[in-house]
Amino acid sequence: LDPMNLTDVLNSPKMENIIRFAIGVGADFNNSKARSELEDIASDPDDKHLFMVDNYAALDGVLELLESSITGIEGMQGTAFHFDLSEAGFSTYFAHDGSVLFGAVGAYDWNGGLILRSPNDKIRFLNESLTEAKYSYLGKVSESSSLMT
Repeated sequence: LDPMNLTDVLNSPKMENIIRFAIGVGADFNNSKARSELEDIASDPDDKHLFMVDNYAALDGVLELLESSITGIEGMQGTAFHFDLSEAGFSTYFAHDGSVLFGAVGAYDWNGGLILRSPNDKIRFLNESLTEAKYSYLGKVSESSSLMT
């Protein structure tokens, strides 16, 4: 059991400017007490932040609504994510010439790639698959190797 009181949590200063979504799954949320708790959790207005579904399979229908709401909140501009959901710097390589290579998993609509900062502070995004592959792990690991002959 959670020892914190829901009303105290919802009224805490940490909750200011937080948009909350609540999803009730199954018939248990048809009773007034459970429904009231979900209404308390969800930000107002409830018709945009509270969802009720009969089963977990029905969550797919809610997913698109949540995605559009969340990407609007996060500030997505245009039709593609740039670095909004990436983990830039998840892996980092410092080259001998002063360049820094940052892995950028999830950048550009989940294509991933690398961010190269040259010694003169010029920054470039490196990825050959910006228009093709999606959901890749490009940028997860950035390493260096040398060939010994």
